[in-house]
Amino acid sequence: MAQNKQVLAFLKQRGDDLSVSEICTHLSLEVSSRTVRRWLMAWAEKGLVAVTGHTKNRRYAYALSKRQEQCPHLSFLNALDQDLQAVLLEQLRDAWVFTATGIQGSSLQLQDCHQLLNEGITVAEKAMDDHQQVLGFAQAIEVLYQTLQRDMTESQVFECHKTLIHEHQADELLLSQAGKYRTNPMGSYTISEQGEQLYIEYANSDDVSLLLNEWICIANQVSLVGIGVNFDAAINQKTAAKIYAKLHMALVHIHPFSFANGLMARLLANMPLLKAGFPPLIIQPDKRQDYIALISRYQMLSGPLDSHTGLWPRPELLKPFIELCQQQYEYSLALVDEVVVKQHHRQSPLFESHVPV
Repeated sequence: MAQNKQVLAFLKQRGDDLSVSEICTHLSLEVSSRTVRRWLMAWAEKGLVAVTGHTKNRRYAYALSKRQEQCPHLSFLNALDQDLQAVLLEQLRDAWVFTATGIQGSSLQLQDCHQLLNEGITVAEKAMDDHQQVLGFAQAIEVLYQTLQRDMTESQVFECHKTLIHEHQADELLLSQAGKYRTNPMGSYTISEQGEQLYIEYANSDDVSLLLNEWICIANQVSLVGIGVNFDAAINQKTAAKIYAKLHMALVHIHPFSFANGLMARLLANMPLLKAGFPPLIIQPDKRQDYIALISRYQMLSGPLDSHTGLWPRPELLKPFIELCQQQYEYSLALVDEVVVKQHHRQSPLFESHVPV
């Protein structure tokens, strides 16, 4: 095994914070501590390693192993051994990144995403922009996890949007627009069920700030009141998916940014679910056509949002999109159940699912 892979595997196995000298001593590495530190900081940029302390006092841990400690809301990890927690979070991250960027048009497959995020391996024949998009979304997931113990704010939404643009991405225009409201009118072209060519106009740029802050307020209230931490008594999986669908639809309808609004919706609409102890809802790329068509139809029939319409001017039209999200939620729930079964086989013949029902 290459020595850099050996270091990452060791951090994953240990799960606790270690200094560079402790890592080198345990592994008897043949490279300098400076090289190890460079590896660790490169992994930290990708969200693989969590760093605490400053300069010579820095300590490093495998980031996914620290997630339950940092985010006690993730109760779907409860009763899992630490290694299974890390495996499940890694599976969910890979699937979330693959599906979110795949719907956006990325050519990277699930295996490609896994190798890029875990080992930094790129696919030679695939576009570098697709690789950067995967790295950016994975880092944005980490930013979202770090906000779960408090209310979301406008500045945190901006931070997530900036994170989507990976720091090595060359497009200066995207970099200049990251983490900022759009200032120009925007819309999209679609074809109706009757074959009409139509232009869907998004919210006026003057209303975007007000609408997004209304969205943030509702998302925070839902996470604390509508779901609550006592998920078993307050909500089931279909209701969780309905909340996701409504928040997702409202955010893409506002279209607050010049780019990556769909990515932001597929990221941030999961915030109340994660806070309530549910895994993220992910929409498979093979449903891309249905997904886009349902969003376009809703926006076309509802008209643009403004300061008077509220976030859901035609809530009765949301049903088809809600049903799609409820169906798609089965994927991540199945991942959780598979890991819970592994835990069950380690411990006892008695089995009880730890997924909210």
